[in-house]
Amino acid sequence: MSDPSTRIPWARIVAEGVAIVGSILLAFALDAWWDRRAERRDELETLTRLAEEFDRSAEILAATQAFQDSVIRASEALLELIGPGAEPGVPTDSVGRLIYGSIRRGTFTPVSGVLGSVLSSGRLRIIISDSLRAELAAWPGLVEDLNEGERFAWAFVDDRYIPYLDERISWRSVDHLVGNEAYVRPSGFERGWMDVLGDRLFENLLGTQHTYTQVILADSEALAERLYRILLLIDRERGVCSTGDATPSEMVSVGTHRLETLVTGEGGPTVVFDAGFSGGMGGWCPVQQLTARHTTTLVYERAGLGRSELGPEPRTAAQIARELHELVRVKGVPKPLILVGHSAGGMFMPLYASMYPEDVAGLVLVDPATADVYQNMYDTDPARWEAFPEEVSSPHAGWRPQWAALLESLQEVRAAGPPVGVPTVVLTGQTLLPGEWALGTQEYMDYWVESHRRLAGSLSDAEHIILPEADHLTILEEAVLPREVLGLVEATRNREEGR
Repeated sequence: MSDPSTRIPWARIVAEGVAIVGSILLAFALDAWWDRRAERRDELETLTRLAEEFDRSAEILAATQAFQDSVIRASEALLELIGPGAEPGVPTDSVGRLIYGSIRRGTFTPVSGVLGSVLSSGRLRIIISDSLRAELAAWPGLVEDLNEGERFAWAFVDDRYIPYLDERISWRSVDHLVGNEAYVRPSGFERGWMDVLGDRLFENLLGTQHTYTQVILADSEALAERLYRILLLIDRERGVCSTGDATPSEMVSVGTHRLETLVTGEGGPTVVFDAGFSGGMGGWCPVQQLTARHTTTLVYERAGLGRSELGPEPRTAAQIARELHELVRVKGVPKPLILVGHSAGGMFMPLYASMYPEDVAGLVLVDPATADVYQNMYDTDPARWEAFPEEVSSPHAGWRPQWAALLESLQEVRAAGPPVGVPTVVLTGQTLLPGEWALGTQEYMDYWVESHRRLAGSLSDAEHIILPEADHLTILEEAVLPREVLGLVEATRNREEGR
């Protein structure tokens, strides 16, 4: 028998070995966890700096687009005056302003310090999102493509358009980049302006310049969509809409009841967001957070939706508009307003604009459920219309009163008529949404799209944009949405400043 004192303590050795290996693995795990935490901290810091940089670039691009649009408008006004035997019935100095306006130029120069550093240092790899990395890597090339088009167009102005004017009128007595300063009538201009306006060569030169500027503006709008896609992806990776980081809403009294409301941002105009039939402030978060970095935003829940209290009945569109008008007054947000409505909100917001035209500077209707659509739903299946509230499982008490008053709301919308003179953008998604009454079949979708065409056609200043890949819900995530909202913000500011 072996001496017990000489036995090898295998159990203890194994236990100690396991403990040592466990300690080593735990140390590696802690190191990996700490490294990941440091990398995430580094990523968030980089994303925040990129967001600030692209926000500034968005403002520069919007100003550049407004400049390009002013050139197009000046050129179009001149094109209306020219032709053989033209006798323009406008003062000479007004024609002079138009000519100056037609030769102005704006070049997009984005802020690029942070992105340039990220790309040159190889730190792009710290960004987890493949989609965002690809968009950031492509951005400088997209900007260069736009700048190349700008250089081509401005070379035409410098080489052809301006020399033509130099030969015929003394327009250089005032700097053509004078901006908003008072116009001074150039010496000798009166002797040549009618000859210029009646010259076919001038018409051709102006038409070419006008076409080039239109192409540049279209390219700028496409670039803006990519820019806002980048910002939306950055915000998603930063988690700006996560519950823990979201700014809390408040309950605001409108006299008879309180409405759940969130106001963020500063300056005017104020962008007001109204959700679909069942409400849902959270759906606006990505575009609202992005917009709030440039101007004041207000998003709210209609009575009985979200945390908002029930309001007086009937819950018609006009009653909803009156309550929103009171909410805007109570909060004291800067006017005018840019109204953004999704689905049913796209029917309520135009009625607000018709009822309170002095408040409203623009409309963005996001896949709106129009009065025509609702009427068609009722006409084609009145039995289902009556039973529909029982089909819907909504946790919000305000849903059924809204539906009960919907036919009356349609009458109010028709009686008020479309808002007059309000710049409007209608966004339409074309992808079916199975299970939805008005959007689940191609037949309904065709009617839906046609109703949007009719709506845009009924408005005096409307643009209709169709997004084939977007459905009724994902359209809220499309980069074209913040592009159009902030485009109206910039246009409103320019009008107020007389630019």
